[in-house]
This record gives sequence, C-alpha cells and structure tokens, in this order.
Amino acid sequence: VKYTELPKSINNLNALCDFTDTSVSISTMKFNLGDNPVELHASFINFKNPFVDLGILAKLNLADFRDIFVLPPGAELSGTANVDINAKGRPDPNDPSKLDLKGVVKFGDFSVLWPPLVKPAVIKGDVTLSSIAIGQNLDVTIGGSALKLNGNMKNYLSMVFPVKGKTLPRPYTEFTLAASMLNIDEFWPQSKDTVAATPSAAGSADTLLLPAPLPGIDMKAVIKSNKCIYQGIILDNLNMTVNVINDIADINVKTGFSGGTITNVLNGDLRDVNDIKFTNKFNVEKVQVAELISKFAPFIKPVNVLNREIVNLQNSLSGRLSLQSTFNGRGRSPDGIMKTLLGDLSIRVGDGQITKSNMVASLASKVEKFVDIKDIKFRDMKAAVHVE
Repeated sequence: VKYTELPKSINNLNALCDFTDTSVSISTMKFNLGDNPVELHASFINFKNPFVDLGILAKLNLADFRDIFVLPPGAELSGTANVDINAKGRPDPNDPSKLDLKGVVKFGDFSVLWPPLVKPAVIKGDVTLSSIAIGQNLDVTIGGSALKLNGNMKNYLSMVFPVKGKTLPRPYTEFTLAASMLNIDEFWPQSKDTVAATPSAAGSADTLLLPAPLPGIDMKAVIKSNKCIYQGIILDNLNMTVNVINDIADINVKTGFSGGTITNVLNGDLRDVNDIKFTNKFNVEKVQVAELISKFAPFIKPVNVLNREIVNLQNSLSGRLSLQSTFNGRGRSPDGIMKTLLGDLSIRVGDGQITKSNMVASLASKVEKFVDIKDIKFRDMKAAVHVE
C-alpha cells in the first residue's frame, strides 16, 4: 500500500483475522511502515460490552514517514518512537480496574516541524498509558526556548468508550508547563494577515470571541516562564493558571513588565458558547505608561476616535501607571460583548509629564503672552471611567 508519488510503502502485511456479527479477532498481524516493523494482535468480543485483548509493538524511525505518507508542505519528522502497549479486560469508565492496560511510547530525539511552526520542536521523554490515566513527561526544545511538560489525563475511558444515556466520570487533564525562556516570536511569528486585518473584519458580528471549551473535559494547568517574548513584548516571571470545572473557567495571569506588574483574572461561563458570560479584572501596578501603550498598541484596533487617541498617548504622556478595572459582559462576538459591557476603570499616573499634546498646545496659545509653556509636569494624576 503506497502513494504513487512516494518511494516507500506499507509492505509485507501478514494477518490472521476472524469476524462475526458481534466480535472481531486479529490473532496476529505483522507489517512494515517502510523499513519499520510493526506487530499487533487485537480482539473485541461483544461490541455492545466489549472484552478487549490488544497488543502493539513497534520501533519507528520517524524520518521514514515522509517517504510513506504525504505530509503538509513544510512539515518534517525525525527521531525515533518505540511503542509497547498491552490491554486486556473490559473497559468500564466507572471502574477502570476492569481493564489491565499498560503502555509506553518512548521518544528519542523526536523532532517535528509542522506548520505554522517555523522552527522544529525537539522532544525527549515518554508517554505512559494505564486504564486510569495517560501521563506525559517530556522535554521540548524549540530554537532558544526550553520547556518541560509534565501532566496526565484521567477518566479518558469516558471519551473512548462512551455509554449512551449513562452519566460517566468527566475526563480531567492536569499539566504543568515550565520554561526558563519562552520566545514565541522565534517559532510562531505573527501572521501578516493578522497585522493587516481591517477594523471591519476584526469587529464583524460573526467573529467568535472565544473558542468552544474542550467538550466535557475539566482542566487544571500551570504555565510558568522566567522570560517570555511575544510580538516584541518582554514579560518577566510569567505565571498563568487555568482551571476549568464543568465548563466554568478561571484564568489567572501575573507577569512583570517595564519595572511593574500586570495581573488579569478572568472568570468565564462557557456552558453556552453562543452566550458566553464573563467577569474580567485587569490591574497594572507602576508600569511606564508610554512603554505599555507602545508595546500593546498593535492589539488596540483604531476602530474609533477614542482608541486612536489612546494609542497616540505614547507620544505625549510619561510616568508610572497604576490601573484597576473590572468589566462584565456576555455574548458570542466582540459586537455582542460591547453591547452588554459594564464596568469601572480607575487610572493613576505618578511622577509624569505631558508634552507634544493638543491639550498643552491649546493651553500654551492662550497664555503665551504671559508665560512660555512647553510641557506640564505633575506629581499625581487620576481618572475614573464608568461604562454602561
């Protein structure tokens, strides 16, 4: 079995199989993926309540896959994967002990380059399987970024062997991703299409604000990085936690930026993706206001006069910014959210200066006969905004 345009094939296939209306048995099957031998046996007795006997043994040179399968343009694989999986018993999501499952996939210098990645990810470590959980213990290097991923997924049998009309344990995944350096710009550059996006496209009524949650899956995740670079923004001591229980999500982010800190706490009710409800608390403490605006300006679409003036502040306002905000809303798109948005915003800038601004120019023109005003220095400036 092969693609006509590729040099290697699935070959030397030998199998002994038996089928009935209620079962299938493959007592032995051997074949080669190119030059890579694969052995397996499998039987499923009684499809309605199956008894499983399964074994897979394979040693794979992943570089051969490009000669066997058609990969996406720009995709490359290399390294090895050793697979050894055995399962025997009756899969029961409510009682995983009925299935004796043991398995491991060991990666040796596994390298994958897959669009949209522009640099390969080199993966070392293993994935383990049992009837209770799937575990990962992986070291990943992408360019100058080094990551360590530890995690597991429990109750996954509820997804593999669903029972219609029966309540099963919710699958639950937990993982920690830690990196001393995470340079996202190096391996996942900003799309030119994103930069060139028009205001009308960015704000169309059909654009979903958030993707659908993982269906029926609970999650606890921790992401840490001593230094993170994203679209030229340097974040120090980034710490992000994600908790999703029964499709209620809590996302907490804290990071250092420009000598201060930025925190964001988002609570979202994702049970209905057509009517997402959220509360978001965004705080900034003692961050240089000009640098904050200049770095985050690309994310502020100039769709109205207010947004344009906020972006222009980077050229006229300096000082240390502290900001506290709480906003609530609901909907499925940016337009829907804006129609329901409620919240309060308080701003304080300390030890600042206003220069090269229309306000200063207007004031200077009125008093130029008495005093020459080029800029305004201040110790403390406050503002409050209420949105409804």
